Amino acid sequence: MAKVKSAELSGMALVWAYIVALGETPAPTGAGRFGYRSGHGSIVEPKITDAAGGELIGNAWISVDRPFGGSKVPIFRCVAEYKGPTKPFQYVGVVSACSDKLGEAVFRCFVVSRLGEDVDLPEGLLASAD
Repeated sequence: MAKVKSAELSGMALVWAYIVALGETPAPTGAGRFGYRSGHGSIVEPKITDAAGGELIGNAWISVDRPFGGSKVPIFRCVAEYKGPTKPFQYVGVVSACSDKLGEAVFRCFVVSRLGEDVDLPEGLLASAD
């Protein structure tokens, strides 16, 4: 396992970290993809899309700032309260993550809010973390 910045994850590395942030165990589903077993026994294979991000915004209380003005590519910034492990009497506050894709920004923010700024990523996923 290698430590990677949560706010910089993308692709299957982000999917893997999202599954871990949900408290589930990532399971390979084939072709380098990951999913997890739902409470009903079926395999759920998350996809990082704007639609899935929209659902996550409501479920995880993530707020989205408008795309920053003045840049050629719109950058979405998502903000959430940190809900990961803390020491007694430690206040962490809010965390944020950015991306030019809304869904990716939302999923990154969820991962940062649950797992912290760094995530342990399996060696095989390091290439997809870029």
